[in-house]
Amino acid sequence: MKHCVRFFCQILLCLSLFNPSIGLADNYQKIQKARDAIDLERLDQSLSLLKSIEPVDNQEAAQIDQLIGEIYLQVGKPSKALEFFEQAITSIMEDGEAMAGLAEALFGVGKITQAKRYAQSALRDNDDLVRAHIVLTKIEASTGNTYQAKQRIEKLFKQKARNEDVAIAYADFLYDQGDDKKAFNLLSDFTRKNINGAKALDHFGRLLWLAGYERKAVKAREQAGKLYEKQGNQYRAENILNWVLEHKNTARRKAKPFQDNKQNSNFSLARHFEPIQIPFGYRPAGQGSGFIVNEGRYVVTNHHVVEGAERLVVRNGTGEVRNATVIRFSHKNKNDLAVLELDKPYDANYAIRLEEMGDPTPGRTSIVMGYPLAFMLGKHMPSVTEGSVSAVIGAFNQQSKFQTTAKVNKGNSGGPIFDLQGNLIGVVVMKWFAIPTGNKNEKQIERIEDVNEGIKISRVFDLMGWNGGEPIDVSDQETMSVEELYQEMLPKVVYVQRLARR
Repeated sequence: MKHCVRFFCQILLCLSLFNPSIGLADNYQKIQKARDAIDLERLDQSLSLLKSIEPVDNQEAAQIDQLIGEIYLQVGKPSKALEFFEQAITSIMEDGEAMAGLAEALFGVGKITQAKRYAQSALRDNDDLVRAHIVLTKIEASTGNTYQAKQRIEKLFKQKARNEDVAIAYADFLYDQGDDKKAFNLLSDFTRKNINGAKALDHFGRLLWLAGYERKAVKAREQAGKLYEKQGNQYRAENILNWVLEHKNTARRKAKPFQDNKQNSNFSLARHFEPIQIPFGYRPAGQGSGFIVNEGRYVVTNHHVVEGAERLVVRNGTGEVRNATVIRFSHKNKNDLAVLELDKPYDANYAIRLEEMGDPTPGRTSIVMGYPLAFMLGKHMPSVTEGSVSAVIGAFNQQSKFQTTAKVNKGNSGGPIFDLQGNLIGVVVMKWFAIPTGNKNEKQIERIEDVNEGIKISRVFDLMGWNGGEPIDVSDQETMSVEELYQEMLPKVVYVQRLARR
């Protein structure tokens, strides 16, 4: 009898070794558990589970790599995610989901052209892939193709009106374009019709907080936290409800930039993009944009962006954070410029060189690059808008400024204005919504559309005591596409956070 049992066990062992379907079934269950853990943001658990699987074929290996890529995207490590999505693509050449994930990772590290190519490839494989459409919308909006982005996201929302990610992407697009009311109405309507949409409700709360509706924001986020708790996502529920507890009794009507702790004690994966840490006793008090100069040691921005700051923190488009101190400035009623010295220099290659700076000339293409307020929602990358130099003097005949038709979004103050040859021609300073008619006895005003102002770059030269700043002859320079310019300037443009004591 013992011999029979032993013989039977040996047969089972052989079957398990030579029949891959047994291992395949076990791996399938593990992969499904990993997916479920990712949905509940139990990312450490999911990562451990995926790393324990021995894939039986290329298809399974690609699934594992793809899911690990998703994990690294969720924790803000697009460069690490990139490795795994590329491996997945190598294992299975034509897979729309993997290509869409790769496109998102590429966008996350600023490789816009490649991201666009893979997102388009994903849609050729499956035109119904929401993620690929959202990546393309972000690329189009970030590189100034707002009409295309608008057409794409509107069409997608009509087709996928109940999709939470689509609703959030559409609301973000509207908010970034300055249509706050429509963004709020969209998410309010969506969450009313989709009562289990915790993610959309939380995002709605974040947008309300940014716009200054703090009490409404706290209420929306509290409801979202309870929904997450009901759905079993304890990590997200705990994170949100702790934030609610902190802000519930102090919520005001005045806007206060949103800060959210993305990690908790149960989550150990490090973020690629360094978070801007708010020191104890300080609060966010304002924000803007800027750019790196002087071999990576200085940042130039507007004086009004940093005025009254008790501490300053900057972060560039590749996610590197530095503390900063104001060393020079010109007042708002003059040139509105400030120069910040960094506690640790950036790579010298991130600095815009003096020979790449020169004042604008009429009709030259102008590209505004900077960080909209929605950056506080977790968007770490700048966006661009395209226009042209409409006048080489500012409103009211100000010789230190010029006018551009490039749209200026919230948070662009202090950011650079480039031409398509990659030359820095100015610094964003303000947007004119209206100007007086000139009759002091009348209260009428004339509304001005598409008129924004920049400070001529030669005024930065004056402030720093540098020689130069004259207009550059671009006749022999190569013209770049907006996407190429964006990729080149990504590490050189910074987000500036002003802090004040509580």
